[in-house]
This record gives sequence, C-alpha cells and structure tokens, in this order.
Amino acid sequence: MYCGVDYSFYTEKFLRQLPKGVFLNTRNGSIANITTSRWGSIGIMWGKPVFAALIKPSRFTCGLIEKTGEFTVSVPVDRDFTDELLICGQTTGMTTDKFSECNLTAMKSQTLETFIVGDCRLHLDCKVLMKNEMKMEAFLEKSENEYCNRGDFYNLYYAEIVSAYVVE
Repeated sequence: MYCGVDYSFYTEKFLRQLPKGVFLNTRNGSIANITTSRWGSIGIMWGKPVFAALIKPSRFTCGLIEKTGEFTVSVPVDRDFTDELLICGQTTGMTTDKFSECNLTAMKSQTLETFIVGDCRLHLDCKVLMKNEMKMEAFLEKSENEYCNRGDFYNLYYAEIVSAYVVE
C-alpha cells in the first residue's frame, strides 16, 4: 500500500543515504533497469520540488530516461542494501535483469510507468524538466580528480518530484 508523504520530511535521511547510494529506476515498455546513484541534489527549482540526478550518457539508464522522461528513486532508509547497490552500480541492465539478480521486488510506481524497488520504504516519482549536458570546459575550477578525466562526462537531469510516498 502506498502512503503519500511530504518529501521534505525525509530530506535529511535521503541526503545521509545518497553518498551510500539510492536506487534510480527506469523503464521503457518491458525493459526495466536499476542503477545506483550516489550523486544528486534535492531542492526547489521553478517553484517545484526537484531531484537532480547525474547520469553518464554511455549508461543504459541514460537512454531509458531519454526515451521516457521519467525515473523513480527508491531510498533504503531502514535496511542495508550495500550488496545490491554495488551490483546495480557495476552491472549493465542491457544484459542483466537486476531485480532478479539482486532478488529485489519490482513494484509499479504510484504515478509513473516506471518500477520502484518495493523492498525500500521511501520512493520519489520524478519527471524530467530539463537536461544539462555537462562539459569539462564549463567548470570554473579545473579538477584533476578521478571523476572528471574519463572522457565520458555526465548529463544532469532536473526532475520534478511528482510524488513522494512510502510503501507500507
């Protein structure tokens, strides 16, 4: 059973979990995918609650978001999913059903065609408002860290949180 919540009530828990990983879920027809997101931001843009997600263009997830314009975020707030987050972040959904591989429950989201990880308690349904293709030359401070020098940079998706809920 879905129970709507004010996303801001969970923002602190969400931000504590984000560096450890959350599940970012996409679907296009019968093709579903889960990836691990450890980077992002939550806030207000254009008067709407927004989650900003960074996804590399080469990732299978990116192609699904481009086709559907939506994704869900499933947040493990009261259970340890360390192993599952590792697998979902290191395995491509192009050839692997990560729900089966990780023994995770695929449930339809409350408002979108995309699945959620039903084993998690907190979920955000997100519709993309804007995409920004990040380029190295746009950075004011040039970085030599491991994230910026691989040639495959990131798309930054600003997505409206159209629904926030817990699964009871």
